[in-house]
Amino acid sequence: MKNIYRLENINNSKKIKVEKGYLIFICSHSSYYAKPKVGCISENFSLEDNIIHKSGEKEWEDNCEKNVRVKNRKKLDIANSYNFQYEQYGKIGDSEFKMLILEVIPIQKQIKTN
Repeated sequence: MKNIYRLENINNSKKIKVEKGYLIFICSHSSYYAKPKVGCISENFSLEDNIIHKSGEKEWEDNCEKNVRVKNRKKLDIANSYNFQYEQYGKIGDSEFKMLILEVIPIQKQIKTN
């Protein structure tokens, strides 16, 4: 989710205008795309398969303070909704790889007018 936030806000840090970007995520461990346990501290940031992450603020659960480094506990305001749909990517030995590709539309930088 943090990389989605970064792509959405790329126009706030660049002098060029970016119209869209892509998040590409390839993994071989099911913990990334499996449904998180109920009450998991990172539930709001889940990368689970077949879920729609709606726009809005994403916050860590209150009980995460002891488990997650402070710098990683910032809330994120996600501007758009995203449909997480993994696809089979490949297999090496017993390891099965899945891939997630999301099109991310950056929010447009606010231009101040006098």
